[in-house]
Amino acid sequence: MRVIVLGVFLYAFSLPVAADQNRDYSGGYIGVGGLLWSYVDETVRGSAEGFGGQLRGGYRFNDFVGFEGRFSSGGSGTLGGVEVQLNSAAQFLATFSVPVTQKFRLGAYAGFSMGEIEFSAFGSTRTESDTGVSFGSFLELGDPDGWAFYGDLGILQWGSVQGNTYMSAGLSAGALYRF
Repeated sequence: MRVIVLGVFLYAFSLPVAADQNRDYSGGYIGVGGLLWSYVDETVRGSAEGFGGQLRGGYRFNDFVGFEGRFSSGGSGTLGGVEVQLNSAAQFLATFSVPVTQKFRLGAYAGFSMGEIEFSAFGSTRTESDTGVSFGSFLELGDPDGWAFYGDLGILQWGSVQGNTYMSAGLSAGALYRF
């Protein structure tokens, strides 16, 4: 199975750009946006939602394959009488995308994540940090060599110190600049 995945990954690196042979789609980008997140813990019913911010940057090797780093922070919500705050979340991702048109792109990502969440109740505060996986999908609309808008739906899944699984789902939107 690993050989097949590696073969598909290497094949994607070698694909020519299908949308426009005269245009080079490789290069870097930076972006900023808002993040609506939802925290879910398997030991407690319900979820806590908050609104924070997100910075992202990456590099596209060709029209299909790239990598991206993200930093998210901010926002708080309440779950079972406990205030939950997203202090920070960092993601390191491999991205795979396909141009639908010259200005519209659909894609998916997967990678490594780490984060810190703060819990506050009855005058006490506890901070929990952990690592896990990230995966999701995205769309971009804009100029291949300039500004674009993006939308993203992703999952960050961690295992807590106590062995319970918890996750944060995020819906983000913003703008990025490709250079």
